[in-house]
Amino acid sequence: FKKQSKEVHDKVHRLHIMRQNPTDYRHHLLEEDEDASSRHISLCTEN
Repeated sequence: FKKQSKEVHDKVHRLHIMRQNPTDYRHHLLEEDEDASSRHISLCTEN
């Protein structure tokens, strides 16, 4: 999802739901918003 254009990237969304290729998803998050990516990853690794 891109905040500015409010577009959902179907491929990324599908991979996220299916939990396929988390490295690619992490790289996508880093490209979009590094701070949001860090918060998301830290929440995932806390549990």
